[in-house]
Amino acid sequence: MASKTFQAITGPKPKAIDPEHVKFMAMFMCTPEEIAMFYEFSERQLYRRLAKDPELRDAFHRGRAMGRRLLKKAQWDLAMAGDAGMLRWLGQNILGQSSRVTAVAEDLNPGKLDDALDVEFTEIFEEIDAEIKEEGLLLEHSDGATGTGDHSSGGTGPGNIVFED
Repeated sequence: MASKTFQAITGPKPKAIDPEHVKFMAMFMCTPEEIAMFYEFSERQLYRRLAKDPELRDAFHRGRAMGRRLLKKAQWDLAMAGDAGMLRWLGQNILGQSSRVTAVAEDLNPGKLDDALDVEFTEIFEEIDAEIKEEGLLLEHSDGATGTGDHSSGGTGPGNIVFED
């Protein structure tokens, strides 16, 4: 009896992938899904190719690193040009700075803290009232009274600003 030989069925040859093109796409932060779609195969196939081909894998990682470097340089340039938002963002994310103000109240119970704040705010309001009076700027209310503390008019509006001579 003659023996039969079987020939293995193989799929189509894998499409060629240009490592330089992959590096360029990765530099612009294209996702693996987007790169795979460009080459018209699945993301899973791309991952397999990256695992098997060190040159392709290196191109992908170098492209990502180059993209991050370019982005950091652009952010740095904006910050050095005086962009306040970028300076704040870099300060918070790179230097760990915070825009939060925290108050520490030691040896005070809540009642004493409230009293201390009331005294502090009262002093601040008195200073503001004194500065307004020195500048001659008062609020005239509909009842004829002047002052800076009560902005309710009880009538038609919040009051008119009057300059004293």
